[in-house]
Amino acid sequence: MVLSDKISLCSAGISLISCIGAIYFSRRAGKSEKLARHYEANANRIAIGQSESMIYSNIATARCRIEEVSSEIAKLSSEKEISELNKHENRFLEILKKRQGSAIENYINVYEVACGSFLDNKIDTRRFRKTYADDIKNLCEKDAFKKQMQPEGTSKYTTIWKVYHSWFQAEQEN
Repeated sequence: MVLSDKISLCSAGISLISCIGAIYFSRRAGKSEKLARHYEANANRIAIGQSESMIYSNIATARCRIEEVSSEIAKLSSEKEISELNKHENRFLEILKKRQGSAIENYINVYEVACGSFLDNKIDTRRFRKTYADDIKNLCEKDAFKKQMQPEGTSKYTTIWKVYHSWFQAEQEN
């Protein structure tokens, strides 16, 4: 065997070892990539769950604020007729009504943010619709929110309206 044959044989051996090493490390990298994708998917599911929990909590808190203020107004109104309230009680009633308006604005703002998350697919869209369809419909159709939501063309709650129309378009056409 000549020196050039030995060098060629040695080069072929090194190439073979390099090829086997490349295949081995490629497979390990593929397994690591699959594992990384699995962990990423789990992290995304956890983040979505946290977002949904936060949305639920914010809506519940805002709803409680409205109920508390409305209860205070009802209590004051049940004790005396509005025309019988003294100056101090009238001022207190006005403050309560402003708090109620603020609570309603906050409640609708929470839905605006939630609908934005829905449209951006940052939450489970099926579950969101199942949970909040009636609430979205009430926001857009009920008189209780008419001051904030109507008229639609000038409403600042465009995201809520987009969701409402996407869900209830067929009903509107009938």
